[in-house]
Amino acid sequence: MDRRREKQPEALPVVGSQQGRSSKRVKPPVDQADFVGIAKARRKRQFQVATLTMGTALVAALAVAYGLKHYHSTVEEPVTEEKSLLIEKQQSQNALSEALPVCKQRLAGFLATPDDFAKLQYVSDSARMATILPRYYRDHQFFRPNNLYMQRAGFSAGTDERVIDSIWTDGEAVIEARFVKDAEGDWLLDWESYVRYAESSWVAFLANRPTQAREFRLYVRERAIHRENDPTTLSVQFYEPSQNLIRGEGPESPEALLSVDSPQGQALLEAFEKAKTYLDEEGNLLSTSVVRTRDPLGMARVRVKLAFVESEAGRPTLVVREVLASDWLGTDLP
Repeated sequence: MDRRREKQPEALPVVGSQQGRSSKRVKPPVDQADFVGIAKARRKRQFQVATLTMGTALVAALAVAYGLKHYHSTVEEPVTEEKSLLIEKQQSQNALSEALPVCKQRLAGFLATPDDFAKLQYVSDSARMATILPRYYRDHQFFRPNNLYMQRAGFSAGTDERVIDSIWTDGEAVIEARFVKDAEGDWLLDWESYVRYAESSWVAFLANRPTQAREFRLYVRERAIHRENDPTTLSVQFYEPSQNLIRGEGPESPEALLSVDSPQGQALLEAFEKAKTYLDEEGNLLSTSVVRTRDPLGMARVRVKLAFVESEAGRPTLVVREVLASDWLGTDLP
């Protein structure tokens, strides 16, 4: 056999040759199960990344929220004077609204109770009133109005919301009722200011002119013309208030003279100044002054002890022994 005619085997392509570079590599076949596993792994990694991202964002949001809350709780907003006054006014109105129904019950119970001793349960300082109140009604007719309704009410100025002033009417009569908050927080009728209690009849006092001092709840007026002539002396006259809070049905007192620098003179001057605080710039009574709206102009409320002494000329002269208060309340508040 001719060996030259034998077919020679094909040579393998040489690496780096042109023929080798142009030929394509054939990828080994991929099993379908391996492909599914790779896809699952990819999706798992994507879910883990998304979960981690969402968790990080949530933690950041919570941290920001906590920081804002902590900031607002530690850094207080400045409270202006106007805002502070509005808050105090609202709190006062809330306290008044809560107390008024109790005051109405106390007044209604007092007026409806026929027994004088049973009335004591509705009044303040009832232990002291136990002898005064029944004795008073033995000499005075009990005033019992019908179908009372409240016209106005408010806390009395300067009492730290411990006194409520109120005006009531039945269509004709006008009643001033004041309520005092006791140590237990209960509201009770201030009976002495309610009846303008006095230790003696005003008419009898002026007629008999006793030398022993008597306590009264009165209006007082200064005779200013006297002080214009003598600045060191105060000239005053007293008037008994009526049930309807007008000048009074009884006679006016004679003139009483006292030194401006005396304790009584200073106390009366303070009472006159206090009465002016209830007036506006034009001299009209302010509507917010609950129990002062019916006071006669130029007059002040006082609780005083008065007596008569014999003058050098042998005439009885009215003297002011003591000015107890520039108010008619029976309770001395600190």
